[in-house]
Amino acid sequence: MHGTGRLDRSSRYFLSPDLALESFGDKAVILLASGDRWITVNSAAADLLKAMIGMFGKRRFSLKGAVDLVVRRYSLSRELAVTELGRVFSEWNRLGILATEGPQRRTRRPR
Repeated sequence: MHGTGRLDRSSRYFLSPDLALESFGDKAVILLASGDRWITVNSAAADLLKAMIGMFGKRRFSLKGAVDLVVRRYSLSRELAVTELGRVFSEWNRLGILATEGPQRRTRRPR
């Protein structure tokens, strides 16, 4: 992912292993323990983060996995899901909520 919100389809993503999410009505707070930071987010961001924690936990995940989750949960087209995730992931990456590993190289199997 780049700062422009463009997603790299070959990268793997993961949520910060030390985050905690608490919701309070239409707002929520994310605690990043390693940086001793509190981040306030709206209910939509909190709902997405909660869904991602439930689906992926501490595991790495692909863009396809995240897009599939958003398409199912919010009934968006794949194109719109990629666009929205680009914006969200860019911001979450900047804040330390999400990190990127990649690109992943495919290895060929010996014949």
